[in-house]
Amino acid sequence: MGNIIGSPFESFVKNQVDIRQTALGQYSNIDANSLKYYSAKTPWLRLASSVNLTDIAGDDDVYSRLRNYGFEKNDIINDNLAKNFVLYGGAVSLQDEKSLGDTISSFKGLNSGLTDGNVFNGAYGWGGIRERGYVPMPGITSAQTTYYNNGALSKATVNIKCYSKEQFSLLDVLYLRPGYTLLLEFGWSGYLTPTGFQTFQTYTSTPLQYLLNPSAFPKPLGKRGMYERIKTERELYQGNYEAIYGKITNFKWSFSKDGSYDISVDIVGMGDILESLKLNIIDPNNNNQSNTQKELVEYELTYDQFGFKQWGKNLWNTISDEYFQDPNYASSAKTFGDSQTKELQRRSNNRFNRNSKKEDIKAWTKTRYDALVEEAQNQSDLQASSDNNDPILANKTKTKLNKDFYSVYQTFSNINKSEIKKFYYGVPQGAMCITKTFKGDVDISGDDKRYKSIYIKFSVLLQMIEKNCNLFLEDGEKMIEFDFAYSNEFDDNYMLIMPPNLSANPNKCIVPFTKASIEDVVDYKSFDLPTDGNLNKLLTNTNFLVNNNPFIGRLGNVMINLSFAADTLANSNKDEDGAISVLTYIKTILQGINESLGSINNFTVTYDEVDGVIKIYDESPKPGLEDSNDSAFTTLNIFGVKRGLESNEGIQNSFSQQNVTGSFITNIGLDAQIPNNFAAQVSIGSQVSGNNLQGNATSFSNYNKGLIDRILPEKNDWTKKEDKDTTPKKNALKIFQQKIYYKDAIDKNKTSPFSAIYRFKGKTQGGGRPCFDFTADTLDSFLENYTSYIKLIQGKASENKKVPAPFFLPFNLNLEMDGLAGMRLFQKFRITDDILPPSYEKDSIDIIVKGINHSITTKAWTTTIDTLSVPRIPIETPLPVEKEETENDKQKQLEDVAEGERGPRVDPTLLIVSAAGINEIKRSEAFRANSYYDSVGVLTIGYGTTEMSFNDPYEWDDLIYDEQPITEAKATALLRMHIRDNVQGFIYNKIKVDLTQNEFDALVSFIYNVGSGNFNNSTLVKKLNQSDYDGAADEFLRWDKAGGEVLAGLTKRREQERELFLT
Repeated sequence: MGNIIGSPFESFVKNQVDIRQTALGQYSNIDANSLKYYSAKTPWLRLASSVNLTDIAGDDDVYSRLRNYGFEKNDIINDNLAKNFVLYGGAVSLQDEKSLGDTISSFKGLNSGLTDGNVFNGAYGWGGIRERGYVPMPGITSAQTTYYNNGALSKATVNIKCYSKEQFSLLDVLYLRPGYTLLLEFGWSGYLTPTGFQTFQTYTSTPLQYLLNPSAFPKPLGKRGMYERIKTERELYQGNYEAIYGKITNFKWSFSKDGSYDISVDIVGMGDILESLKLNIIDPNNNNQSNTQKELVEYELTYDQFGFKQWGKNLWNTISDEYFQDPNYASSAKTFGDSQTKELQRRSNNRFNRNSKKEDIKAWTKTRYDALVEEAQNQSDLQASSDNNDPILANKTKTKLNKDFYSVYQTFSNINKSEIKKFYYGVPQGAMCITKTFKGDVDISGDDKRYKSIYIKFSVLLQMIEKNCNLFLEDGEKMIEFDFAYSNEFDDNYMLIMPPNLSANPNKCIVPFTKASIEDVVDYKSFDLPTDGNLNKLLTNTNFLVNNNPFIGRLGNVMINLSFAADTLANSNKDEDGAISVLTYIKTILQGINESLGSINNFTVTYDEVDGVIKIYDESPKPGLEDSNDSAFTTLNIFGVKRGLESNEGIQNSFSQQNVTGSFITNIGLDAQIPNNFAAQVSIGSQVSGNNLQGNATSFSNYNKGLIDRILPEKNDWTKKEDKDTTPKKNALKIFQQKIYYKDAIDKNKTSPFSAIYRFKGKTQGGGRPCFDFTADTLDSFLENYTSYIKLIQGKASENKKVPAPFFLPFNLNLEMDGLAGMRLFQKFRITDDILPPSYEKDSIDIIVKGINHSITTKAWTTTIDTLSVPRIPIETPLPVEKEETENDKQKQLEDVAEGERGPRVDPTLLIVSAAGINEIKRSEAFRANSYYDSVGVLTIGYGTTEMSFNDPYEWDDLIYDEQPITEAKATALLRMHIRDNVQGFIYNKIKVDLTQNEFDALVSFIYNVGSGNFNNSTLVKKLNQSDYDGAADEFLRWDKAGGEVLAGLTKRREQERELFLT
């Protein structure tokens, strides 16, 4: 999972590009394999259907109509028709003896399809000869794929030709039924590999077999299973195979005068689902709440009347009409309990006692009750008016998603202090509440109203969307899901941030902030932002920030204001059914995040056809995330032949094979124009000396460095002489110190906007009570100033090679090439510098795949890629980020560390658990092949593996409910996976001092047992970060209880962990 932009092509794609370019670069002594590639490769196409034909009672079903038309049962029943009628590109058929009678020929499976493993090799009369005699076989003439929405597949159009009514009747059943799925495959019949020229010698494939007989395959099933098998097949044939799996959405056909039919079928891939997904469908279970509300009013009024805390309505019932109509009850108040009688006397000023008549009590109570009803109605009207201003309350029962929002709201209904939920919707620290925020409103009494501002993580919101707009397959598989690891707070979906990464609008979102100083960019020394406030401490627990990289944050951990989420839902454009587009809704939320954090992000939402998930990318280049190995990237020779260097000795008049490359690019589209949003920079900033705030013209002036206009030598925006020598850095300092944060002691009568918003130093307008000031006036001014500040700092940071330049003159590059599969959206590659002007410095740009299209006929397969050009990140040494632990050579090397060898203390981010550490945990946990419930009732298997180890709950379900014992090897793999994904990251994030390997291993064992939450808040962490290693070691011994009781097993484990820590 993840949204890192700029990963290289997969190795099989890179290898295929290198092989092709090398073969095409030969100009003498061309080898046989290259000659075959030049002349023998031809494309093939295949289309198969998922339709099963069943025999149901009656004569009006599809099966009966085909039978009545003359087809044999065994040729068409169940999956036989789909297997027998797989369409190919070109005329490929087979010989057979056909019966020539009044009825249609036998149409046996071995004549056409995959039955018994046979293939087509000749037979005209396929589908029968009754109508026209022998005619050509039906087949595919061409196919085109069209992509949009940033690479998500929109439509594949397949063109088919058939030659008789019998053939058309079968095509109609399999390929012209909207809603059913088809598999379109195509590739090269011959292709190059490192071992030579290979041919596609089989007329079947794993995806095709899976489509025709899915029950024969293990999980995963459904679309996920299909995507994974297509992905494997691409790699198997090294990019010379491609497949598209989708639903039939439309077709058209026409009859030709020669008796043939021309058919066109549209297949929509899962990417189109993103456009069609809807939210805000009215909840069918939304019942009328009037009776419940009336009951609540009666209870509240009776409580006010008689003061009974548990259920004051009981007294009201005893004096109601129903009670007095019951002859079995006495007519006096003697049946009241002592507490009821005493309260009745007090409330009525001793007007009534135990001997009073109930009729009198009833009359008095009724009068009193009516007065209270009238008073409450007035209050209710005021409250309703107030609630209508809150989108959470105003729409709390309208839709399923609104109900989810209201459920979060109720979670914090009795909370009187700011806090964060450790888990919400399965997401660590998934929801939080900030109390006493002021937005400028008044309550029903006219006083300033301080709100509870409630937030949910963006990943929680995505889960809610999945839940409320999803369809599920029979095995429980979701039709759509977002590419976020919800249960992993260190999910690698990243976004660009710029210190201090304040949210300038907490009414939309909020994130933890940092110091504003940036090394080698700006230093505020003692005037920097204070980050030790309680609110920021609370926010820091969300793990939005990434260790050791101040310029990236985790998108899934952005806290979204619940009112913003509800208000966006309420105000989105709706269709005739009252529903809104999921895509539109998510984009609006992302726009709110971008605007709040300084408008430096460029979010895009797309569907990944390869992995079958919805991805959210921030297209803004981010430092420290990309592969620093330049050799990992593919270089496409886009024009001509590139020859290597001749031998210096002059003996050989030839070129080194690996240094000679040709090009398999068949067409090039290249153009450039200035984007509309740079117009202001062109008119104002092109020559500005760097002090202009509009659109951060600093980087634009750097682009034009050394150029002077003879008529207007320099443009400036200063109006005062003393401002002439200002610089971007001085402007940034001025904005920060005058409009963002200044120490309140400097001016006791004035509070800085930062302090008013984030330090609880705002004041309500009427009573002047302290608050977090979230009023529109404060936030609007703060947003404007903060955005200007961030733009200037971004420009200065790029100048000092901390982040990519915010300004870039992009170009549009479109490359058409011989068909190649396996390239993916947002992967990065290089191009040769044949056609770009000198303005684009060598090695200064990167090319990102933005869209991929394929066009395939019986004669040619071409692939077209649309690209996005971005400035290459000028970081000389990549910034470190938390590493993604994998089973790699480094893992094996670290696990080979000898037991008992203490070793030096190093940065913990350089460590991963050793083999000795793994064995220590295995000894403590003990192996269990079957699932069981541990001492506190948690379902467990293997070496202490629980559901929390899995990012995908379906994997856990498959493991547990399979009810099969697991091997020790499997249990060890699960243990390592859990440590990699759910343990080591907490040490990287929380421990600020160096550790030895043994200290690290002891902490891993400790976290694996007690959990990350207990570890994060432990005194052990506090002492360790104070370099009190001995004191931290003693803290292990305190964690020896489960369910409040000391367990001998835990005592022993803590002692062993302490000993390991000190060894």
